[in-house]
Parts: sequence; structure tokens; C-alpha cells
Amino acid sequence: MNRPDGIHSNITSAEYHADTTTLSYSGAKLLLPPSTPAHFKYQLDNPSPPKRHYDFGHAAHRFLLGEGEEIVPVDADDWRTKAAKEQAESARDEGKVPLLRAEFDKALAMVDALHANPDAAALFKSGVAERAMYATDTESGVRLRGRADWLTYGDGELLIVDYKTTTSADPDTFERASTKYKYYLQAVWYRDLAIAIELHNNPVFVLVAQEKTPPFLSSVMRFDDIAIAEGRLLKRQAIETYARCIETGVWPGYPTGIQVISVSPWAYSEDDIEMKAV
Repeated sequence: MNRPDGIHSNITSAEYHADTTTLSYSGAKLLLPPSTPAHFKYQLDNPSPPKRHYDFGHAAHRFLLGEGEEIVPVDADDWRTKAAKEQAESARDEGKVPLLRAEFDKALAMVDALHANPDAAALFKSGVAERAMYATDTESGVRLRGRADWLTYGDGELLIVDYKTTTSADPDTFERASTKYKYYLQAVWYRDLAIAIELHNNPVFVLVAQEKTPPFLSSVMRFDDIAIAEGRLLKRQAIETYARCIETGVWPGYPTGIQVISVSPWAYSEDDIEMKAV
């Protein structure tokens, strides 16, 4: 179903992710190295079924934001029993997310811990959850989409808040994860969508990262201008690649021919570098 440009509150997660007519941040990542357009096209034609290792993150989002698929606790120690498997299958058939009781309780405990962080708690005092934004890229005509976890206003600013569960919420460590997963591209993607549909002329993208192990520590972060500039370059590259592939029907993979490779710089010791410089 084609959604008009603007913000929408009545789109389920399943409907949002089933959209093959618009380009999302997660799709853009697949178009960019180290992935390829071929990976994107395969995923488009062969959408992945629900993965159990994502269920805990869905539960934490649901309990924090109050939106999303219903979470069903399963009273079992693991998924090996027939009864547990049947409960899980029944829940998924109904569009719900099954979660072992221990994980269910842990997700609730995480939300309590997050509210104990005053910086994070302040963001979720008021706002709206799970809003889908659609806009048309003026340079290419490509239609774009993004689904904001939380939108709130503070001091005249629109804050686009994205909640991520992680192994470490230490800002320095999370910065490396942000680079790996291109979260700075997501920041630009969502900010530009909000600007295009006139929600605000200069919104701020905020990350709330929370650890999945006790004591469930969390951090609140935003990207600097350098990260935003890099995200904007990647966004344009992804959109142009997508538009070219749509026009030509060609979704290339890795470079052809025999490629020359070397050793990554981090593999050299300081002595090695000094010797090669002589």
C-alpha cells in the first residue's frame, strides 16, 4: 500500500517492513559497502522471517514506548519443549512476540532502570511512539521512509529519539558500534524526513543506548557535525545507487575480476611500519 508523504501513526511494524516501494535506512545500509545492491535485492525478494534474537529488543521497545507487537510470556526455561514451541508458534500466528518468562521479566526490569536515569527518563515523559515518516527525495524522485521510535519536543526542538539495546552503553564503546552499524546515517535519514514533511526545520536525533545485562546502565548521545556530514554523504550515495539500480534493473555485487588486496594497517606493528619506511 502506497502511503502519501507525511507522518502516519496507523502502520504496524509488519506493514512497515513489508513495504517494497520506498527506501528505508536499513535498506540503504544494504546498498552501501561492505554490502552490495545484490544483497539488497535478495533481501527485498526474500524477506527474512522473524528472528528470535530480535524478540528481546522488541519487548524492551514495547514496554518502554507502549507501542508495537504484543509480547506474550511463555512459562518455560527454554524453547526445547514441545509446549514452549507450540506457544511460540501460536503467538506468532496471532502477530504477537513470544518471550520466555525470564526474558520478559528482564525487559521490564530494563525499563525500570532506564527511568532511573534522569537524562533518559526526561526524554520519555511526553511524546508519541512508532511514527512512520514518508517523503520524496527532491533530487532523485525516490520515495523514502523511516519509523521513529519516539518523537518529543523540548525547548522548542523536535527530538527524534531512537532506543537501542546493546552490550555496552559506554559512549566510547558505543561510538564504535555506531560506526559499524552506520547509526549516523540513520540520524541524517530521520532528520531529513522530519524536515521534508515540515515537522521541524532542525530536529535533533538522540540515541538512548541501554545494556541488556544488570544493572542495565544507559547513556544518552547525539552525533557531532562531522558524523552528520558523513551520514549525509552516505545517504546521497545510497539513494543514487538505488535510483540507478531501479532504472537499469541491474543490482551489482562485488567488483569483478581478480582484486588485489593487502594487509590492513592495524595488522602492522610500529616496528614493521618503521622498517617499511626505510
